[in-house]
Amino acid sequence: MTVKVRLKKAAAQERIDSLELLIAGKRHQMEKMGHQEDVVSLDGANVVHKKYGMGTVDEISDDKIVIRFSDEVRKFKYPHAFHSGFLTLEASEHMDSFRNNGEMAKMKDQLTKEIRTLSGELEALKNEILV
Repeated sequence: MTVKVRLKKAAAQERIDSLELLIAGKRHQMEKMGHQEDVVSLDGANVVHKKYGMGTVDEISDDKIVIRFSDEVRKFKYPHAFHSGFLTLEASEHMDSFRNNGEMAKMKDQLTKEIRTLSGELEALKNEILV
């Protein structure tokens, strides 16, 4: 093996070590954030929609919320409808928990994307060293 090849592999190994540390750090950040948890029970809660007005929560699941308005029933993405501001709770003091959860979700999404990108680069470097 030539000196040039050895130097290239050593540089790649240094970058691999660096990427592994970065990925571990980002995973640790995500773990410290914990889980998103709604502190407010939404069953039967009164909500306000920008277009449809006042409604009542009929049903809620992991990713959908069903609201009964005066003349119709509508389904929305949950919790996105709250995070985006289309739905608000009539009891406005509880909206802070939704906003905080929304910000946390955005941060976790960003960290997940960064980890995915770094992991791709890491795998490519590992494959390069094996050649």
